[in-house]
Amino acid sequence: MIDEAKQIEALENAAREPVSALSAVEVDTPHRAETISRRLSRAIGGRPHAVIPILYDQSPAMLADQAKQEISGWPEDEGVLFVVDQAEADETAIHRFWKEANFLRETLGNLKCHLIFLLLPAGYRALIRDADHLADWIPLKFHILGVSKDAAARPASIPEQPFSSDGLSHKAARQTLTGLQEELSAAIHRGEAKPLLVRRYYLPMFTAAMKINDLRRAQSLRRHIAEEDIRESELPDWLNENCMLDLYLRNLDDAEKSAKRLLDWAKGKNDSGWEAEAYHKLGVTAQERRDFEAAEKRYRKSLEISEKHGNEHGAAGAYHQLGRIAQERRDFEAAEKWYRKSLEIDEKHGNEHGAAGAYHQLGIIAQERRDFEAAEKWYRKALEISEKHGNEHGAASTYGQLGILARLQGHFGESGKWLIKCILGFDKCNDPAVVQQTVRNFKRSYDQAGPETREKLKAMWEAGGLGALSEPGFTGLKDEPGFGKPVNGSGKSWLIR
Repeated sequence: MIDEAKQIEALENAAREPVSALSAVEVDTPHRAETISRRLSRAIGGRPHAVIPILYDQSPAMLADQAKQEISGWPEDEGVLFVVDQAEADETAIHRFWKEANFLRETLGNLKCHLIFLLLPAGYRALIRDADHLADWIPLKFHILGVSKDAAARPASIPEQPFSSDGLSHKAARQTLTGLQEELSAAIHRGEAKPLLVRRYYLPMFTAAMKINDLRRAQSLRRHIAEEDIRESELPDWLNENCMLDLYLRNLDDAEKSAKRLLDWAKGKNDSGWEAEAYHKLGVTAQERRDFEAAEKRYRKSLEISEKHGNEHGAAGAYHQLGRIAQERRDFEAAEKWYRKSLEIDEKHGNEHGAAGAYHQLGIIAQERRDFEAAEKWYRKALEISEKHGNEHGAASTYGQLGILARLQGHFGESGKWLIKCILGFDKCNDPAVVQQTVRNFKRSYDQAGPETREKLKAMWEAGGLGALSEPGFTGLKDEPGFGKPVNGSGKSWLIR
């Protein structure tokens, strides 16, 4: 239960300290935002302060410029600048604003004052989800929503979540799953209506599960959601997420149906962004069927639309997948060129997840060329980003590649160490098909190792809690429930963008 009095007290204490800082406060109404800004202005005494509004129809760069002008002349670290939501705005505009604001994290974080965002629920959620890098730089977050201490009033304090995992950090996704699971159990026990359960729990939990590649949980949560539960404005996100899940689960017919419906929706709305995304997903579906000619045609169509409309994020995704096609054809020179074009855009915009995917694939290219030193360098760059952001699925993918790389160099003990980390990572992410594939990779290292190294590998296996490792006929975890078909590569994390 949120204790409003304690939240306000903590916020006041933070504001009283003269220091450059970032804080974010979720408020339920513009009036409450105004009340809080006045109260904090009194709390800081004679130190400089000002209020500027968020205008979602303007660029966040204009907000940053206004903030710089407002605090010019203030003593460093002394002032408090309130950035305040004025009223509820169009969700698309809010989403776009905070997505762009993500690229201004250093600009906003380096202002020599205490910058306090006072945001209505939609704006606060968009900050957390669409501007995850900026949100990670904000150590103090408060929720002052006028919540009653009466437990019966608790359901009203839980805002509906926007339906999209775009911009949601892995850390926030896990927190969402943990927190809402407890709330969901209580809500079911209270007998809350299904539409409320869907909007407040099942939808945000589904998108969070998709973010961290928890496929089993995502599949389970999806069963509770009907399309009539989805708002018209959210339909493209719903179709896109369903397509992704079915691609992961190898339900390619269903994935293609969702992608085609997304394409029809985008053309009907004249939405170039979603049209490019739909062609992209149709390309992935064809690629998973190993119809590389059709896949390339669709990726190039996606790229054409993205470049025409200046959509660099969409172009980077197309470049990446065209690299995958070239790689499948073993045209490593072309693949590297595509990956580097994708990487250039990702690094330009601070898209570390996209950059990690490019690093991972460049590692595979170097490995195929037997340039093991370069391959390890690329893999470790990818791995650094995945721990940094809590991307356990991405980290597990790279552990798997490091394990294969070590085996190719005859380092079987090191190979086993990485592959066990990969198995444990994918098992935690509920991705049994890739666990099974990695078990086979472990067996290859085990079979090629000498007697002494085999004993070490056996000890590592059992120390990892993977059960007894017996030989001959070692089959690893094949009898675990739910294990399915193997997939190409070492995990899906970097294969689909």
